[in-house]
Amino acid sequence: MEDQGKSRVKVLDRRHFTAEGQRREADVPENPEAKAAAAPAPEPPPPPSAQEGPGQEGPFAEFLLNLTSSAFMSLGQVPNPLTGRPELDIQSAASIIDILEMLQTKTRGNLSLTEKDLLDQSLYQLKMLYVQTLKKAEGGGRERGS
Repeated sequence: MEDQGKSRVKVLDRRHFTAEGQRREADVPENPEAKAAAAPAPEPPPPPSAQEGPGQEGPFAEFLLNLTSSAFMSLGQVPNPLTGRPELDIQSAASIIDILEMLQTKTRGNLSLTEKDLLDQSLYQLKMLYVQTLKKAEGGGRERGS
């Protein structure tokens, strides 16, 4: 109960007009906290894509490369790091391609030129490889079944 007496909330009415519509006089006392709050906020840093120099990858590009390498692994193009052998998982590859397409749609107009090119090229390569892998898988299944 003693703590409630010590911590009191002070409310200041900073509206420019009274309830009757009359212009309110600036009767708020000047204090350093109010000046600090009224001071303009410092300029935010430029977006990460603007800070990137040649050869530097941003977090979004790293994310795209991670997804792309996972898709290549699912399509059997890169060996699984746990087994050391290439493994084929068509459903995972299709899911990753769908995620990349969704990212392409949702980030349209918000990417740097480098990020856009990386996303477009990754999607193109993965789609072509997906179709080739699917044809091989279907063709191989027919030969064994005949």
